[in-house]
Amino acid sequence: MIKHIDSKFNSRISNGAGGAASGIGGILFGVVWICFSSIFVAVGIGSTWKSLRQSAWQSVPCVIEEFQILDDPNQEAPFSAKLTFRYEVDGREHRGHHLYPPKPSAVKMSNKMKPDAPVADADAAGREKEYQKLARLQRQYLTTTVPLCLVDRNDPDRAALMVNRGEIWGGLAFGGFGLCFVGIGVGVLLQGIRQVRAGRGGATGGQAVTGSGRDSSQFPRLIGVPFCGLFAVAGCGMFYAISVPIIKSLVTSSSWIETPATVVWSRVTSSSGSHGSSSYKADVFYQYAFDGKTYKSNRSDMIEVSSSGSSGKQEDVRANPPGKAIVCYVNPHQPWDAVRKRSLGWSVLFGLFPLPFMAVGLGGLWFMVRQKNISGTRALTGTASRGASWPTDRSDSDAMAGSPSAALRLSPGKGRLTGFLGMVFVAVFWNGIVSVFLWQVVSQWHSGHVPWFLTLFLTPFVCIGIGLLLAAVHALGALFNPRPLVTLTPGQPRLGQPLTVAWQFPSGSERLSRLRIVLRGEEVTTLQRGDNNASARTTFHEAVLIESTLPQMIATGRATTTLPANIMPSSQFLNNRIEWTLRIEGNIRLWPDLADSHVLTIHAGS
Repeated sequence: MIKHIDSKFNSRISNGAGGAASGIGGILFGVVWICFSSIFVAVGIGSTWKSLRQSAWQSVPCVIEEFQILDDPNQEAPFSAKLTFRYEVDGREHRGHHLYPPKPSAVKMSNKMKPDAPVADADAAGREKEYQKLARLQRQYLTTTVPLCLVDRNDPDRAALMVNRGEIWGGLAFGGFGLCFVGIGVGVLLQGIRQVRAGRGGATGGQAVTGSGRDSSQFPRLIGVPFCGLFAVAGCGMFYAISVPIIKSLVTSSSWIETPATVVWSRVTSSSGSHGSSSYKADVFYQYAFDGKTYKSNRSDMIEVSSSGSSGKQEDVRANPPGKAIVCYVNPHQPWDAVRKRSLGWSVLFGLFPLPFMAVGLGGLWFMVRQKNISGTRALTGTASRGASWPTDRSDSDAMAGSPSAALRLSPGKGRLTGFLGMVFVAVFWNGIVSVFLWQVVSQWHSGHVPWFLTLFLTPFVCIGIGLLLAAVHALGALFNPRPLVTLTPGQPRLGQPLTVAWQFPSGSERLSRLRIVLRGEEVTTLQRGDNNASARTTFHEAVLIESTLPQMIATGRATTTLPANIMPSSQFLNNRIEWTLRIEGNIRLWPDLADSHVLTIHAGS
């Protein structure tokens, strides 16, 4: 059955009032989203600006009088620096006791003490959970010939050895994440404005078409670029902070030297999460001698990981009481760095955690750049005369088929893998975000709380996540559908001439209960309404080559159709293009249906 439709433009009319209402909703949502996200940007900028101002303090030579590391197992962060250094400003000698820039109240407290009484930097910012960080800084400043300290120009009594760079990078990351969310809100806001303008045009102009905006592909990029950029930045940042150290440990751990050590103290530490959830870690502090010098460490593994169970941690602490002789492994290039267990174990899998974020972010950005380049190529070719005709973007029939009458075999199952990977990325992204909140809800239920509101609020998001997982499974099943071998004769079809389509299923045809092959010609038009553009797709030719439920006709066969000579070949113009596709559809019981599509290049008649 062949259906020939007048090529005169015949697009569907949309409801202008409905589009305007949807656009107003988008504008309101975008404004609220931008305002909310701007809070994160402001906090990140404020934190970064504060740290940058401190890093701009005056650098002054100093003399380190004392730099010891104190340990207090009763503190959550047990290690602090007992520090004293001298420096001069405007001919007057001052003393400092802080590793990082202190608060004014801390300076006043230290000034009340006797000049020769060194104090411990007990500020929260001056305490560390790991001994190695302070040990590295101690070695750095005690071996430097002329150490420098930072002094507040407005208050010379305020001084520190260094600025906490982690606060600068943390503030930049926090503000950067907020800025990406602001970008998403701006994209939603612009799309809402376009919908309102297009809706008004449709209500007054009589006919509105699907899509709105200067370019129908611009809206996804307005939201997609900051969205994918958020994931790309997060993935790359986590890769640098998590995966790179793991890879480095994998490479260097075998060269660490086994060394006797003695336990100083041991304990189980807990970190409280929201709603009563906690994670536990065995914290064993030990000392050892290497190359005639004494060092200390509280690192247990190459990769420090806390877990929710405390029983195993208690056993580890009971097995390592104070004074017990143990074995540790020392980094020969940095003797202050040591671990009790050299094997990485299952914690090495944490190195894979950033990969889905990088795949979604970088893959999405690459896809949008590629789509933009394709659109730019189309726009460039569209600047020629409207009466001319060119082939569309490279398609299945663009490959050289020898002479024009030679046959051309189409690629079987084209696009299935891309669809599956795209669905997997979306499912991983959505469920990865939802799982963070779901874990909190489950923890509350497990601890005896009844978070009804949060449970009801999260239920639709969980259902969507399950739906995305099922869609990914559906796309996975489609990968294993029968792959038809389709041949076109001639390989370069022309209008006004017969076209023979032959198909054959090497295997799996018995799974199909119905087969349908359709050749379709469509006009994709871009219309201008003032400053706005809109696109519409109109079918002007449709030929059903086969529609059968007979097994012998499904397995193999051929069909011939003659394309009318008075219709349009594959073309690209200034505001529209002609696109021809060959659709192969098959029904499979209790399995994803067969749905392959091939873009063809149909040439003008000779």
